[in-house]
Amino acid sequence: MTASEIIGYARNTLDDLIEPYKWSNLELTTYLNDAQDEAARRSHCIICHPSPITITGSSDISFSATAKTITKSTGGFLSAGGLSEVSTFEKDDTIQVTDTTSNDGNYTIITVTDTVIKVSETLVDESDTSATIEDIRNVTRIPMSIGVHTYRLHPKVLMVLRARPDSATWPLRQKTVQSLDADMSVVDYEVYSGQDTLLNYDSWETLTDNTFAFIEENGFIRIVSPPSATDVLWLIVSRLPKLTFTDYNLKSSPEIPAQYHQDLVDWLVHRAYLKQDTETQDMAKAKLWEDSFTSKFGPRPSAQTEQNRRKFPPNQRMRARSFGFGG
Repeated sequence: MTASEIIGYARNTLDDLIEPYKWSNLELTTYLNDAQDEAARRSHCIICHPSPITITGSSDISFSATAKTITKSTGGFLSAGGLSEVSTFEKDDTIQVTDTTSNDGNYTIITVTDTVIKVSETLVDESDTSATIEDIRNVTRIPMSIGVHTYRLHPKVLMVLRARPDSATWPLRQKTVQSLDADMSVVDYEVYSGQDTLLNYDSWETLTDNTFAFIEENGFIRIVSPPSATDVLWLIVSRLPKLTFTDYNLKSSPEIPAQYHQDLVDWLVHRAYLKQDTETQDMAKAKLWEDSFTSKFGPRPSAQTEQNRRKFPPNQRMRARSFGFGG
């Protein structure tokens, strides 16, 4: 469903079909942006996998205005004044292009292959026609420098589900400070291969080379231990939506999976009934629609719950145990 269709469903549910509307299009669009954020935060339903295309230099690109694709090539008519020497683009990122025609502006990346980026049919923001292609902050790609162990995550990332250096075959283990302290207080051949003496408490903080784990905390990811050569860290993450709806892009669809689009209506109606006006506010109906939304996406996690998710990764959380005798 498109954003426009979801707003139409909500307006129909609210029986607000005759102008002047009780709820403006701007208000319902704001509620939709809030709804997709709530759905993603509660259910972690937006999972972002690395699917990069790397472009070296502006002369390596061509843009097709009709097919809405950017292709790795030689030459081409795309201006790339802001493009860094090597840029990596991924699905759902916003990319700014110009082809010296009315197609200039921001587009959302739909698919990425080894040679082609396909972008949305409509501009993300038709009012922005800057004539450069901007290097975006990637969600799933972190360039790593020699000896540097801590990196900032993209602000839309909710949780890191997997991390693997480009130079490694296997992903890193997800750890916490507490679990690493416990691991490193004894000899652990499996975790730190080649170490044949007793590791001292806190010694994981001074390890070099042999990257084997990561810690996620407060918008940062720490690598244990830092790389001895430049590398790229590839992530699988759950995240918040990148796309914010405005009057210009209501023909686009929410980033959450399509089977949940209509369920967003519940949150729009919930927010609508909270509007402080004698003709709109109805706290009982607001609670009813909030409960309906919660039954589909789960309760909103508190800040403490979100912190605990990072402190206790899935492989380290407590599991129920049976007690007593017998099989």
